[in-house]
Amino acid sequence: MYAYTAAHKTLPFNTLVEVTNLYNNKKVIVRINDRGPFKKNRIIDLSYAAAKKINMLGPGTAPVVLKEIKAPTTKKYYYIQVGSFESKINAYRTYFSLKKMGFYHAEVNKVKVGNKQFWRVTSGIYHSRERAKNALSKIGARYPNAFIVAR
Repeated sequence: MYAYTAAHKTLPFNTLVEVTNLYNNKKVIVRINDRGPFKKNRIIDLSYAAAKKINMLGPGTAPVVLKEIKAPTTKKYYYIQVGSFESKINAYRTYFSLKKMGFYHAEVNKVKVGNKQFWRVTSGIYHSRERAKNALSKIGARYPNAFIVAR
């Protein structure tokens, strides 16, 4: 009620929206955190604080313009971690094996875990979990300890 929040029927939660009251050109930025409005011909329901800031408390409604400021970044990417090796040679053997299998987007990355250095072999980017699962079914036949990582 006292935060700058709003309800909208379709915008994703956590979207930031600038709302302009067309009667007075006052603006407020709100975060979508609820569904609604449920009254006919309304496009957004503002919290008490947001409505007060743009002088909508008395009339209760006003013509407004919405401008999306920032959409939430919920897009995930998936990788398959095929192996993590202390030996750079073993990591590159796995890497070249993946290339021969047709996984041309395989890579080797040097990582430090604690005081130890490892060579991590991954395949990806997959833009959906389903695609990552399909790749894992092929990679897992040869590398049964491979697993999907979401980022």
